[in-house]
Amino acid sequence: MEDLRAGLGLLFRAAKTAVDEFPTEKIEEAVKQGARDVGKVFETVGEAIDEKVLGRKKAPPAAPPPTETTENVPPQTPPPPNEEPKS
Repeated sequence: MEDLRAGLGLLFRAAKTAVDEFPTEKIEEAVKQGARDVGKVFETVGEAIDEKVLGRKKAPPAAPPPTETTENVPPQTPPPPNEEPKS
């Protein structure tokens, strides 16, 4: 029984050491990407429920926010029409 306890202790310590040294950046990015994908699925399911069950239509996509380059530029006005000479 003592050998079993010692063996399990060594296995636990080896597993803990391996986990501590395991690079987690790739796992974190995979989890983040998975969460984004799940969010997209929930959104799609919600839209399908709205459309099929509740009879609501999907809202049109919102206009993109203005970019920094066009934010402070005044809108262009069309040139005045050419006046024909009076005869």
